Amino acid sequence: MKSLFEQFGGTYRKENDYVIPNLEMPDIANFKIGIYGQRHLYFLQHYRRVTYINLLTNGNLNEYLAKIDRDKNILSNCRANKTNTRNDRTINGN
Repeated sequence: MKSLFEQFGGTYRKENDYVIPNLEMPDIANFKIGIYGQRHLYFLQHYRRVTYINLLTNGNLNEYLAKIDRDKNILSNCRANKTNTRNDRTINGN
């Protein structure tokens, strides 16, 4: 009788006296995670533990943090541009 692992297409290799399953990690793209992503990671680890573990075990954590970082950077750039526009109007006297 095959094991459940074998029924789903898994294979084994023999090393010394042990039979070890051939496991491969999926290819995970490298995402650049900035300060906002790192801060959100800290928040997840300390205050949203279940969400953090789910993202980690599904392999979606880095992608999620990169998206958070990208969104926050876009938002902060928009705010900076609005502030600069307001300052320009004040300096020009308009």
